[in-house]
Amino acid sequence: QRQMCIRDSNMSLIHKSQHIEPASSAALSAAKTEMLTLICHISHTQLLQLCRTNKLDAKQLQLCQQLARQLSSCPVHVYYRPLCSTQMLTAMTLGTQTDTWLGETGKKDLLTAYLADQLCWLLLENGYQRWSEALKQLTGQVMTGMHFIGNDDPAELASYLKQLTQSEIRILPGGCMQPLKTVLFLADLAPDNAANKKSAPASACADCPHPCAYRKGSL
Repeated sequence: QRQMCIRDSNMSLIHKSQHIEPASSAALSAAKTEMLTLICHISHTQLLQLCRTNKLDAKQLQLCQQLARQLSSCPVHVYYRPLCSTQMLTAMTLGTQTDTWLGETGKKDLLTAYLADQLCWLLLENGYQRWSEALKQLTGQVMTGMHFIGNDDPAELASYLKQLTQSEIRILPGGCMQPLKTVLFLADLAPDNAANKKSAPASACADCPHPCAYRKGSL
């Protein structure tokens, strides 16, 4: 695996990413899994939105801010491999250290446990946007869609995850991934031109077919 770390205003850079020319079919079939580390942050605006959605008061907002600071040092690991010239298989995880943090935080009280869990998903959603920006640097293409894998089919989840050469993410007997805050999805790629200026949704809920006014109201 080749590891890189990307930076913009919300990311930290170790190595500058290199533009990748469009690959041939043979090159794609031989493509290896790459790893990239994103350092993302939860903004004050997102914290305010979380509090409005959950009808929290000023004291509870301070709790959110405290939890967000604790989570700010958590890296977002991305494992990726092109399946074809227009689709990138992507696994994104907050790692086992976040599982440990959630376990310790969850011992305090129900509200703290709930907010910590919500903040983790916010961090992952910010990772989607950072990954979209990184893909443009890496491939010269834009991410136009995200298709999440394994919500209803553990066998499909296992099949796709097996295509990524990595040791951090595994599937538990019940069909869930570990670390717990992990997602697996296909990122659609398209040429960076005027016809494809609309970027992919920055939230898994945005394309969710199930009606859920409470969750969608927070987007």
